[in-house]
Amino acid sequence: MAGIEFLKNLPKNTGVQVGVLDVRSNAIESPETIAKRIRKVTAHVPAEKVTLSTDCGMKPLARMVAKMKLKALAEGGSDRPKRTQVSPGRLGESRTHRPARGR
Repeated sequence: MAGIEFLKNLPKNTGVQVGVLDVRSNAIESPETIAKRIRKVTAHVPAEKVTLSTDCGMKPLARMVAKMKLKALAEGGSDRPKRTQVSPGRLGESRTHRPARGR
């Protein structure tokens, strides 16, 4: 994850989606590797402004590999203080993720 220093110049009201999984490889990243990548980003952007993602679509990967990579992403990102997601209607704006309520 070289060249991410420019993120420190993002406007205060802007969030960023960051690819922390490499889908060009079938190698499963460890949660520790993912957490290290997240820490590199959050050194420049507040955690509540960061949405974690893959670096591209996962369609070319075998389903089991994709599941294992996503599991590592969930585990590696579990120590973040606040989770955010991109609002579907306003790409680039982040909002606090709230679990769906039961009906």
